[in-house]
Amino acid sequence: METPRADAPVIDVRGLRKEYRNGVVAVDDLDITIEGAGVHGFLGPNGSGKTTTIRCLLGLIRPSAGDVRIHGVDTTTSLHSVIDRVGALVETPKFFPNFSGRKNLKLLAGVIGIPDRRVEECLDIVGLGERGKDRFGTYSLGMKQRLAVAATLLKDPDLIVLDEPANGLDPAGIVEIRQLIRSLGEQGKTIFVSSHQLGEVQQTCDEVMIISKGRLVRKGPVAEIASLGAGQDQIVSIPNVPEAMAVLQQAGYKVRPGNEPNTLLVQIDPTQAGGITKTLADGGHYLQGLRTSEASLESVFLELTRGEGSL
Repeated sequence: METPRADAPVIDVRGLRKEYRNGVVAVDDLDITIEGAGVHGFLGPNGSGKTTTIRCLLGLIRPSAGDVRIHGVDTTTSLHSVIDRVGALVETPKFFPNFSGRKNLKLLAGVIGIPDRRVEECLDIVGLGERGKDRFGTYSLGMKQRLAVAATLLKDPDLIVLDEPANGLDPAGIVEIRQLIRSLGEQGKTIFVSSHQLGEVQQTCDEVMIISKGRLVRKGPVAEIASLGAGQDQIVSIPNVPEAMAVLQQAGYKVRPGNEPNTLLVQIDPTQAGGITKTLADGGHYLQGLRTSEASLESVFLELTRGEGSL
């Protein structure tokens, strides 16, 4: 039986491949290494292999090939020797709506032999100490997700794996989860978080890994990766986007729809941006605004995964 090693990376994935029986290759020769504490973002379009990678890492499905390790332990054969150091939120836990948040956690803690005092600690960590007595069914979506995170913390793991933790939440709930994830990372835990909300990742994570078609295409500190997208696009605000795009494309500009309503993105050196205004005016279109894009993880992501599909 393998045992955890103090000198090993927290997560070490080498040559991971997962091919399903129908011939679909979800992950193809993927390498990922996470050395230590902090918040590590895991990004990719739908179908890029994010959830499959996480399931392989947690021993929920067996890889077709490759080496998958947590703290130096092969999780395909010896997950039991490291499982107490891992907390994971892959699917929302099934809590009893008529039981309080506290009682739900106590039931779960009892199953895995965790004392009640740890339940209270976890409620406090996720900011539900004062609402622990309230019925789960009365919780907001953000509170329900925080209780789910509390459940992953019962064993006091040093690695926490979160798959789309802010999915379906309203803006207030998203902020709550962002603050919670950041605080856990600052406490010295390793947070491995898959998310499609790029703005949140940019505000939350220390490092980001981007995969496309089952392979790693970029890894590095968030600020460094985001800076690759700075100044590459001019954001044009204009009422008739389709016609304006046609005019610019006919003039030889590289252009695509913007991420905001009534905008398009033109890839051009900022010093040449004045030509956009003239070209549109000559075509009978008058822009409402023109600005250089800021450093954005989203722009880099879209460039690296272009043509693969949506988030």
